[in-house]
Amino acid sequence: MMKKMDARNPRGLRPRLFTREFKERVKLTVKWQGYPINVLRLPYPPQEEMQSEQDEFKPRRLLLNPALVVQSRREQLVSKFDPPIEIQIAYTRVDLKFAQEHGLEYPQAGFWDGCKWVLFTQEKHQLTYRKRRRNDAAAIAGYLLVKFSEWADPALGMGP
Repeated sequence: MMKKMDARNPRGLRPRLFTREFKERVKLTVKWQGYPINVLRLPYPPQEEMQSEQDEFKPRRLLLNPALVVQSRREQLVSKFDPPIEIQIAYTRVDLKFAQEHGLEYPQAGFWDGCKWVLFTQEKHQLTYRKRRRNDAAAIAGYLLVKFSEWADPALGMGP
């Protein structure tokens, strides 16, 4: 386990944010953890191999399989976060249409825990929704935001 430094970064400056945005319109934000963090994109198995009778939802599309690692040791995964990490997922007008066709107000999203799809919820993941901004791309309908104190590099999916 890496030794954490105090709340300031090595140069004694105010805590930093590390943000990485992906083409799938997923943005991960990591506040200073006592050491620099990097976000990697990992491959994920085909969606057909990520199904279970216990799934809490069925994703319509896969988004990303992010891994958070210590920047100086890319092979060392980081799985506990204080303060929590934040994941922002942009959903499109098409995502919103599919959700509404299934009787939902907003699209659902979640992660593959290795055995089943787990739905993001307000209770477990501080799930919130935010409307699109005026200068966003026309296809964007809004944003889904979640926070985690623990993360073990699962794949993310959007559904229904």
